Amino acid sequence: MKKFVWIISIGITLFACHSSNQEQALQPAVEPVEATKDLMAYLRYERDFVQLARTFKAYDTLGKPMPIEQFLSTVANGQYFPLRVNAHDSSLAYQLYPIQYQANEEMQGYIRSQGDLYLSRYKRLGSPIPTFNYTDLNNQAFNNENLKDNIVWIKTWFISCKPCIEEMPYLDELKSKYANQPNIQFLALAFDKREALEKFQEKRHFSFNVIPVTQQYLADSLQANIFPSHYLYKNNRLMGISHEAKEMAALLNDVLHEKN
Repeated sequence: MKKFVWIISIGITLFACHSSNQEQALQPAVEPVEATKDLMAYLRYERDFVQLARTFKAYDTLGKPMPIEQFLSTVANGQYFPLRVNAHDSSLAYQLYPIQYQANEEMQGYIRSQGDLYLSRYKRLGSPIPTFNYTDLNNQAFNNENLKDNIVWIKTWFISCKPCIEEMPYLDELKSKYANQPNIQFLALAFDKREALEKFQEKRHFSFNVIPVTQQYLADSLQANIFPSHYLYKNNRLMGISHEAKEMAALLNDVLHEKN
């Protein structure tokens, strides 16, 4: 009888420890109510905490692991938002958290649209670089064959896009960080005329390989509908898409350290 009670006691203790660890593993990185009190608050939260282009661990409302695609589909329904949580192993993690019933329709609509965007991008992971055969402003040729064994960062932009230009100093600094890694290619695809891009480069000297492409290639092949957008490929497989350069930089770091 004592042995039976002792075994039960150990089981209860282990369950309690597991529950405690699970609870500790999913502590919110930010107060949920503050993050969703209005659209501007959510935009600040998204800017500082949401990086769904990277590989992350997904949890349901009870703290149980769930498939990423199902997680993103649920966010796209507009009733939940991705709450950044601090996992016990320091990995990037998000938990579904219900949006408060009094939340305004504008914020819910935005979260729903972002969920759709994240989901559509996630479904494209693993796809190859769309048929590519272009020459940069220095007449260096890039195509599917000479890019297939590289890590390829593609930035889509155009000259009159203010956010596209504003991020260039950061991207210049980032590229210099990887100057000794020739297997990483940094390409900037723009639909402006070659002559206009050459004049731009005379003043700006953007360090990426600037490549004039057709607007159709950006819109149809890359499906770029937000500018700037960033795409990361490894061995001709899409690893992630983001319109935030810093998020893509974090993904590049993940890929180089084999977290993807």
